[in-house]
Amino acid sequence: MAAITKTTRHVFRAPTNGRDYLTVTAAAKAEARALMDERYPQCVRNTTATAAAPSAACIGAAINDSCESTQGWHA
Repeated sequence: MAAITKTTRHVFRAPTNGRDYLTVTAAAKAEARALMDERYPQCVRNTTATAAAPSAACIGAAINDSCESTQGWHA
């Protein structure tokens, strides 16, 4: 019969995502993804293995948002 042991392990937290990860890389990627989802909430990300490219509306919203934040390029 297997014995149950108590161990301590370091984990890395992605605060915006609210999860713990075993590697720094995984935590950084999750944090970046969560920040992008916060910034562009209208773009629903497809997380399946055969994820399609972002829709034109999604790309257009990102471009329009970044253009509006520039110094009056589009009035």
